[in-house]
Amino acid sequence: MRLRKLLVIGVSTLCGILTVSLGAQSLPTRFNVPFEFSVSGKTTMPAGEYSVRTLDGNGLLEIQAADGGKTAFTLTHNGGTSALRDSAKLAFHRYGKQYFLAEYSERGSQNECYELPESKAEREAVKIASARTLETVTLVAMR
Repeated sequence: MRLRKLLVIGVSTLCGILTVSLGAQSLPTRFNVPFEFSVSGKTTMPAGEYSVRTLDGNGLLEIQAADGGKTAFTLTHNGGTSALRDSAKLAFHRYGKQYFLAEYSERGSQNECYELPESKAEREAVKIASARTLETVTLVAMR
């Protein structure tokens, strides 16, 4: 009887931990990115299909190649919320032929917007491209 009680308590505790852990993650959203891009100036990701999701309530973002290959993690800051969106979106800053991931917006009622801080590599690209203006490229999630 005592063993059974301990087993019930253990399973209940495990379920509670898993619920809290999984509740802090968003569902992955798929994007087809047709160009090479930089994540936080540290990781260069090739053109291709990606899965993007938040991993915790502190703005940790995971960008993973759909083929399971390259993965990048970056911290973001809250860019606020906006009107209801039908689709998740990725926004990139473009300077010439260089693309820098700038923002991820989730689909749904909360419409969380996660902004990536400008990296040293992006600041350098701004200096080089001073004669050209910044272009923002926005991609909508795949259905």
